Amino acid sequence: MNREDDTFDQGRAGQIFEPAPWFRLPTEVRPSTIPEGGLGVFALAAAERGAYLGQDFPHPRSLRTAEEIAAQPPLYRRFSWRYVEDACFAPNPAFRAPTDLMNHAFEPSIHCHIGHYFAVRDIAVGDELFVDYRFWMSELWAPMVDTRTGREVKGWPWRESLRRSCLLMADLMAETASGEARSASPGEKAQVW
Repeated sequence: MNREDDTFDQGRAGQIFEPAPWFRLPTEVRPSTIPEGGLGVFALAAAERGAYLGQDFPHPRSLRTAEEIAAQPPLYRRFSWRYVEDACFAPNPAFRAPTDLMNHAFEPSIHCHIGHYFAVRDIAVGDELFVDYRFWMSELWAPMVDTRTGREVKGWPWRESLRRSCLLMADLMAETASGEARSASPGEKAQVW
């Protein structure tokens, strides 16, 4: 289960993710706009604030406890995420989704609410996509440092993460009509209905 950081597949620059049932926004992997950020994920189509972008389908065999993931190297933890309570998903090197490669921002462009992704601001073609890792990280995992701000990035306890996520989603849905969006295709903007 332990992985050396230098052997872990981190994606490839130029890798294109076409729209799929699990993540509808077409994206491309490129060098991040973040200093020392490695690679990032960039939108190849636009999406409006409130647009539903898709969901994660983690494989049941990748289910781990927060403690198991906390014992892994930092890069392994970087590609892991907490679902609810102590249910965490470890990275699957055989399958990469664009959501695996998104970098952190305290003011993200995308929010993941219990495995479902929503645009929390308007996204333009060419924008780097960011999520807030504090929702994904267990408080048991070693904190990271945001290289843009120098601030510590540490996960919240799962109940606090869920509370904050529910509040964020309630505000987002209240602001965006019915909260439903159609799929984004290349050259087409995902819109809230």
